Amino acid sequence: MIALMAKQIMFVSDISGEIGASTVPFAFDGRTYEVDLTEREEHELRNFLTKYIEAGVATGVVRGASGRAEGSTGDGGRRVRRSSEDVAEEKADKERKAAELAAVRAWAAEHYQAREVAPKGRVPKEVIVAYRTWMQDQVSKGGRAAKEAELFKAPE
Repeated sequence: MIALMAKQIMFVSDISGEIGASTVPFAFDGRTYEVDLTEREEHELRNFLTKYIEAGVATGVVRGASGRAEGSTGDGGRRVRRSSEDVAEEKADKERKAAELAAVRAWAAEHYQAREVAPKGRVPKEVIVAYRTWMQDQVSKGGRAAKEAELFKAPE
């Protein structure tokens, strides 16, 4: 008779030493980290980081050794099959964002003296906010930007 033994792995919090933790991946300063946290500790970490995440600009997805997405993707790093409608919507959204960034760069070169905007790379959030504020003002006045504003309106 062969007896099978079940093994149970218990994670211990790296912060409190409590049993029942799970591994939480995160990235900072170009390095990825993993820390074992209880649900309460993970909630505290997420609440603490919320204001920084909301103020920041997402630049990509953290990738693990396999090259697959990990962490904040919400899918556990698994590949997700997308419908053709989802792909088309993502493509249209990407094109809309690219068009808006081109418009922001052109506007900034002509109207925004507070900060120079490079022809490639990240556009500072303050410049995008200033552009959108200007666009809203133009739309409310019925200016030439009113038609341009329709280009960047999200689909309903």
